[in-house]
Amino acid sequence: MEKKKGVKKQKNVTFIGVRPINEYAKGIATQFTHKKEKEMIIKARGNNMEKAINVCEQVKEKFSKEKPILIKDVKIEKEKVTTEDGKNKTIQTIEIKLKQK
Repeated sequence: MEKKKGVKKQKNVTFIGVRPINEYAKGIATQFTHKKEKEMIIKARGNNMEKAINVCEQVKEKFSKEKPILIKDVKIEKEKVTTEDGKNKTIQTIEIKLKQK
């Protein structure tokens, strides 16, 4: 699939891919606790959408004891991409916004 060119890396956005769920959850928790982020965004597409939901739930369950972490917003959309062989394909995307109280 085609990679987006010129996409800026955002410090409060986590893109879900091949790593284990607990690694993403720990990274997000670190952003909330040590980097003092008030809001984090989890993004995924295709088969990784379920993993994004599991990451969100793990962050809420394991890392929000002192200050609650809540779901602020969820967006589910479609994105058109071009595969390596030139075919157009539509895939689902999810964006979950978490906010710490």
